[in-house]
Amino acid sequence: MNICIIAKSLPAHVIGGMEIHVQELVDGIVKKGHKVTVITTKHPKGIDKEEKKNLKIYYVGDEPIKYTDKFYEGSAKLFDKLNKTEKFDVVHSQSTAAIGLQIHSIKTPPTVISFHGTSIDEIKSRINVLFSKVSLVNKIKSFIMIFKISSAHILYTIHGYKFDGVIATSNEQVGVLTKWYNFQARNIYKVFNGVDIEGFKPRKKSTVLNKYNGENHKIILTVSKIIEQKGIQNIILAMPNILKYDGNIKLVIVGKGDYMANLNNLVQKLSIGNNVIFIGNVPFESLPDYFNACDLFVNPTIRQNGYDLTILEAMACEKPVVVSNIGSVPTAIEDGVDGLLVPTGDIKKLAEAVIKVLKDQELAKRLGKAARKKIEEKFSLERMVDSTIKVYEEVIRRNKERSI
Repeated sequence: MNICIIAKSLPAHVIGGMEIHVQELVDGIVKKGHKVTVITTKHPKGIDKEEKKNLKIYYVGDEPIKYTDKFYEGSAKLFDKLNKTEKFDVVHSQSTAAIGLQIHSIKTPPTVISFHGTSIDEIKSRINVLFSKVSLVNKIKSFIMIFKISSAHILYTIHGYKFDGVIATSNEQVGVLTKWYNFQARNIYKVFNGVDIEGFKPRKKSTVLNKYNGENHKIILTVSKIIEQKGIQNIILAMPNILKYDGNIKLVIVGKGDYMANLNNLVQKLSIGNNVIFIGNVPFESLPDYFNACDLFVNPTIRQNGYDLTILEAMACEKPVVVSNIGSVPTAIEDGVDGLLVPTGDIKKLAEAVIKVLKDQELAKRLGKAARKKIEEKFSLERMVDSTIKVYEEVIRRNKERSI
């Protein structure tokens, strides 16, 4: 097949969950012998095109990582030009990146869209912020964003963009797409996100954190972009209770973002600076070392979206995980079987779950083993790529049948 994938961003723009997902999907499809053309937003260094065997990447628009009118127009014109010679078999829109083709009435082959989150999820996330322990300024910002996102969703439904196939990445997302987007159930395909189970796997305990933890105390790890919706403030708020169980426990926070100053202030306010370590960003290829250095992975998100890839990566490394029971997380974690789920924003329950795992080595081991097994069976990169290709084949087949 000859496939055109349109995406908002790639690792060349920023290293994040969606960017890694798109890159690994592209690489996996190419590895299977298919041709792929990617159209994405402006490159941060002004590069227009990159090319290697069976893969071409085009950068268009006026701003990196932003859906702008110029991106929608530029991507539509470029696709129309390329399609005359490439004759693509299918278009795959990552989130709403390919909507420009419909806005500008470009004739396309069968089109598939993957939802990595929805406007409904975003609205719910912003409502969660309104009721969480953040500043009044951030609550006002969230209220404004609720209005903007709601307006965008209304416009989306009015335009009624059409897709031949819709990929839902979780069980929960299927319900959102049928209820709020009016997609027909027969056009929705479940394809769970995948992780590289060879790159992320259990190894001998890594020494990468030894310089921060010379006496080999218990380590709680969180890996996230540092924004308020990721809820890192909640695990920090839970630390005083956790430290009552063991005053030597370390919380290691990997990632950067515009909420970093708030978290630093919170740590100082709680006088737990000796127990909280901010690492900053680390190379993606180094993440397995950090997962394998921890005793427990925590994701206290208040963001109503899919499951963060970091959850799957920790599980693939056979680590016990404690995660907010929100959004699509239950697709990835069965409470008490391969992880522990806690009520979103409940600091007391979060602390209790963390202590429960850290004090019970048999429980931690059982959860970790079950987590790895689930990732191997349902969330491997290989399974994700194969399932996505099957969706392409199905929508192409159905499109041909309709045209007979």
